[in-house]
Amino acid sequence: MTGSPRSATWPPSSGSLLIENKSNFERVSAGEIEVFQGPPPAQSFDGCQLALPVCHGRWGEDGTLQGLLACYGLPVVGCGVAASAVCMDKHLTRSVLGSAGLPVARGVRIGQRDHVTDPGRVVDLVRDRVGPGPWFVKPACGGSSLGIGRADAPAGLYNALAESFRWSDAALVQEAIPHRELVLGITSRAALHAALASSQLPEEHRPSVLD
Repeated sequence: MTGSPRSATWPPSSGSLLIENKSNFERVSAGEIEVFQGPPPAQSFDGCQLALPVCHGRWGEDGTLQGLLACYGLPVVGCGVAASAVCMDKHLTRSVLGSAGLPVARGVRIGQRDHVTDPGRVVDLVRDRVGPGPWFVKPACGGSSLGIGRADAPAGLYNALAESFRWSDAALVQEAIPHRELVLGITSRAALHAALASSQLPEEHRPSVLD
């Protein structure tokens, strides 16, 4: 967490953190950071102008940290509690986008208990709600790559769900849509500048190291 003087630079040097103390920046080593077993006292934030969360993943991006900071009256850079919570939960994201009339891939949320107690019913549910496959399986709450897999048959679906449940107590199963993925970087200072679009070749079309 940091304040926001205009002279601040980012990122700090390796092996240290840059924290806001009153109106000045201090560089501290990791050993000097205070760890709290519960909510920190309000005076811990005395002099702080705002919070800049740089935590990735669960608790840092799902609205937990944003809600804690809001309790202390600190403005937070980036998404607030509601947007963070919705966007971290893939099923909620899909529901909100679909309710707004945006096209979304067919999908269904699967709870871990259902997967353990009646895996056959889970397969039937996926086929009914999503289609015959192939399917993409991902933790309902988590990062963009952890625990994600593809399944082409029921046996693969069971294994993909088991992997997803290592990261979340619910999973999202969606239809696999043939697509071409494009990556486009956009930077901005006085005006927007777009980089050239790049695309990842399917594995069967990638050149080998001998080509």
